[in-house]
Amino acid sequence: FSLSLSLSLSIKIKPNLFKFVAVSRTHTRTHKQTQHTQNRTRRKRTTRVQKKKKKKKKTLKMASEGDNSMFDGNSANKLMDLYSRQIGAYGLETMKRLAALRVLVVGLRGVGVETAKNLVLAGPAAVGLFDPEPAVVADQGCNFYLNADSVGKPRDQVCQPQLEVLNPNVVVSVVPESVAGSNSLSTEQLSQWGAVIVTVDRPLAELRSWNDFCHANGVTFILALTNGVTGSFFSDFGPEHRVTDANGEPLKNVALALIEVDQVQEGSGESARTVPRLLFEVAKEAHGFDEGQLVKFEDVDGMVELNEVQGTIERVYSSYTTEDGKPGQRLIPNRFHLKLVEEHADLDVTKFSPYTRGGYVTEVKPTRVMTFRPLTESLVNPVQEGEFAVKHPHGMKFIMNAAGNQLHFARLALWEFQAKHSALPELHNKAHADECVVLAKGLLAEHRAQQEKGGAALVVDELCEKTVRNMALYARAELCGMCAFLGGVAAQEVVKKFGKYTPTHQWFHVDYFELLGDDVPADAAPIGSRYDHQISVLGAAFQEKLGKQVWFMVGCGALGCEYLKGFALMGVGANGGAIHVTDMDRIEVSNLNRQFLFRKENVGQQKSVCAANAARIMNPEMNIQCHEKLVGPDSENHFDDAFWNSLDGVCNALDNVTARRYVDSRCVFYQKPLLESGTLGTKANSEIIVPHKTQCYRDNPDTEDKDSIPMCTLRNFPNIIEHCIEWARAQFTENFEDPPSDALLLLTDPARLFKQ
Repeated sequence: FSLSLSLSLSIKIKPNLFKFVAVSRTHTRTHKQTQHTQNRTRRKRTTRVQKKKKKKKKTLKMASEGDNSMFDGNSANKLMDLYSRQIGAYGLETMKRLAALRVLVVGLRGVGVETAKNLVLAGPAAVGLFDPEPAVVADQGCNFYLNADSVGKPRDQVCQPQLEVLNPNVVVSVVPESVAGSNSLSTEQLSQWGAVIVTVDRPLAELRSWNDFCHANGVTFILALTNGVTGSFFSDFGPEHRVTDANGEPLKNVALALIEVDQVQEGSGESARTVPRLLFEVAKEAHGFDEGQLVKFEDVDGMVELNEVQGTIERVYSSYTTEDGKPGQRLIPNRFHLKLVEEHADLDVTKFSPYTRGGYVTEVKPTRVMTFRPLTESLVNPVQEGEFAVKHPHGMKFIMNAAGNQLHFARLALWEFQAKHSALPELHNKAHADECVVLAKGLLAEHRAQQEKGGAALVVDELCEKTVRNMALYARAELCGMCAFLGGVAAQEVVKKFGKYTPTHQWFHVDYFELLGDDVPADAAPIGSRYDHQISVLGAAFQEKLGKQVWFMVGCGALGCEYLKGFALMGVGANGGAIHVTDMDRIEVSNLNRQFLFRKENVGQQKSVCAANAARIMNPEMNIQCHEKLVGPDSENHFDDAFWNSLDGVCNALDNVTARRYVDSRCVFYQKPLLESGTLGTKANSEIIVPHKTQCYRDNPDTEDKDSIPMCTLRNFPNIIEHCIEWARAQFTENFEDPPSDALLLLTDPARLFKQ
């Protein structure tokens, strides 16, 4: 899920594969001329500042009120330029609603600052910050807005001005304590926000109280915590949350080639009967619909009765016999039967007019109602109906070991320890870890007793003591990779508040115990450095090798900014090593929405240079070498044998397959590990490629959907004839078909319209 974790994991598991490693022209003027020029410049600057403040104030007022004109799709205004890629992924309606939302972030250590940064870039009306705790030296290893001068100052006050400059359209403020010195918030303060995200280990009693209030008052409540190499996530969208678009993907739409009436058999034995079904054939190799998927039809000529009719997909199979005489069935991918929904079940398809030509079958996304339990209830019963265990992102750990269940008891034990001692277990304290094991066993016994009484409670056959100990031994540590992952998830969950995309329901736990040995490293004691969190988990020798690494990062866009931030926080190449960065692109306005190392004043400048300068501010020890070359056959004189042989590894942050394949070929030739990743809208992938241990990038099958067009491309950047045709067709439907149809339905059958 994150470059930093992938890098740490690769180095830790396979160490033998890594070395670990304006002068201006002056004019002579009289004192009077100089003074006159300075006064005139000062007046101009004052006027510009006043205009800027007035404009910002107006924009913030519009945002806080959710003014739809901010995102007028027919106007080429600056907000549309800034959010163009995000609107392409989220949709304009979701973006409008997000722009009216106020979000509170509690805690500004690693997870908190990642969450706040992602939220501010996304563009809600306001983001509130609450963390009056003073910053410490080790915070610099995960909070990229803290430096040596920040130590001893409240984290929220240090981070606020730096978060504010990320997006001038978002009001970023520090939320005061409910009572001076209490380090707490009142329910009245919580009521001012539409979503509350807690990112630090607060007392469980306080979290329960906050969540009870939020659950009852329509405030989305999210909990995102990291302890060492583990993470815990909880979301509560209220008693009833409606999801109108489960995955956010564009509606599947396929042209029809044939429609005819077929006879199919329903049931078996004496109850078997033959019923008429419409058989469809699409004008492509496969229709791509799932069994039982809801669809509707439009633009059908001849069989006009079918237009606007809805039904569910029934896949079609052909029968065959194997060589040994056994019967079999083979899917016919471009054909399907239609089972009419209950509303249209009385239609006699045998009396439909003959099909002549044309028509489309389009996916229909049904509304799903999700129920969320409050935190108090879900602590004991975290498994959702229809599931067998608490979720874990690692498929094998989730299915084979039910690792989420074990991590849940470890998480509960930490809260029990915190309630008893008013603090988390001390770093590497084995006595405290053993006490957490005892507490976890006690909690398991309580759950079993509740289950025996007929109540719902999570139980496991046997508690994994090692899981509890590992979580307790490193409970006070945090790794920047885990912070980046949880901060990204927490921020994106907020977007799901408006019905688009399915929220996390409700708990998941994650671990990277592969990073740990059987015992705490002998050199893992903190040394008072910015890397103390990393050292406390992986050891000082690891940190020493990390600082001597030489890595090559290809590309410096959205992924590149995040990766360079991760390198800076981890100290990669900061002790005798180096980071080489190359990117030919210049910064554009639309980049500012997600490439957080860039600012408005950087528009038009080199990406690699600006990103390197920002990373050096995060960590002055970084040695970053900037290039502005396209990595390919034409630049092999620049990136020559000596360059490639000097590297310890390569990180791809590219946006095209051709460049990825070329870099992969270089890594294969020079036997260098490659960290490969990519994004497309709300989807992403990451891959670790190690010479002689894994497949290379070229070995992966080409799984790209040749027929799909990314929605952001279709809506904002159509560049080939197919894009333009689809864009025009979608615009025509939205502007000339849907409004008249809805108006007619309102006049003839308003109940049906409102039901839709």
